[in-house]
Amino acid sequence: MPWFDQEDPGSQFFLLLLPGLIIAMFGLVQLLALSLAVGFELRAASRRRRGVRTLWDAWPSVSVIVPARDAASVLGNCVRSIGRTRYSRYEVILVDEGSTDSTAELMASFAAADPRIKVVRQPGRGRAAARNLGVRHAAGDVLMFVDADAIFSRCTVDAMLQGFEDRHTGAVYGNDSPVRWSHVPGGLLAGIGHLGAAITRRALAEVGGLPLLPGGIEAFRREILAELGPFREGEAGAELELAWRVRKAGYRVAFAPLARVQTASASTLRDLWRLRSRRARALLQAHRDVTGTPLPKFLLRNRWLVPLVPVYSVFTALAVLAGSGRHLRGLSARRDKQSPAASVGPGADGDDAWRALREAWA
Repeated sequence: MPWFDQEDPGSQFFLLLLPGLIIAMFGLVQLLALSLAVGFELRAASRRRRGVRTLWDAWPSVSVIVPARDAASVLGNCVRSIGRTRYSRYEVILVDEGSTDSTAELMASFAAADPRIKVVRQPGRGRAAARNLGVRHAAGDVLMFVDADAIFSRCTVDAMLQGFEDRHTGAVYGNDSPVRWSHVPGGLLAGIGHLGAAITRRALAEVGGLPLLPGGIEAFRREILAELGPFREGEAGAELELAWRVRKAGYRVAFAPLARVQTASASTLRDLWRLRSRRARALLQAHRDVTGTPLPKFLLRNRWLVPLVPVYSVFTALAVLAGSGRHLRGLSARRDKQSPAASVGPGADGDDAWRALREAWA
């Protein structure tokens, strides 16, 4: 007997009920993500009140690496916004990827006016290759990567460094927001997407998950890249793949919501569709490279399917559920191990951890 009979009323009812069940499941996951995001904000506010020491207190040198190709219309705003940062110990590495407009001349003028700005060039080999070239010419203890259309706030660099809470934090991802809404439909959808991304990033950070959405800016400790290797060239999801490598090596990948950069949003529905398709392919490529599972390979071979599959929704739901399960198991294990005899005075562990961290960074 076939499992589905078109003449059977029960089968017809199940067919009608199935979409509702799927929508309800995603709705429950979103409610879970929202509660986790609130918990993340409460925990972050508590750390700020207690004045928890971070890598920012050690005042490391920072290299901001900006790859650009035919970006003359936006690069100036990016470089000028970095120059207004409150953090003074930084340099900027501008990487020209074989631009055909006036980008190279604009970069040269910035370098001539400010000794903290360096310019390097290479033929167009992709963003990952440009980032790796910037790393080879950078001198900073912390390497930050940002696109040429990003606009910094005065405290973006400070907030990124404050995301490195201990020596086990290997990477920090920032928070982007749309800056231009030239068309109402595209801008409205971009704003809704940004709100959903803000909740997702906080929820995943609360359960120790990896970022699934690009944050507009990423930072890595130099020794982490020296240990794990550079960005994987030729891949659209190189930054996500590197984040997974950092996590696999035993380091934490943190999210710094106050490290904001503004980026140009998609101005039309067509541009928004292309952006979402490109990001979905990047996530699938990174997942394929890390896990080797067959589904991403199948979707990447049939690219016309990628825009039709809610890639980020599915990955987010699975990541939030899996992360919540690990989080609850971790809390249960710590509760089982805790005993009055083993407890110590308040702040003792934190003092020891900070002392070791300060010695390592000294």
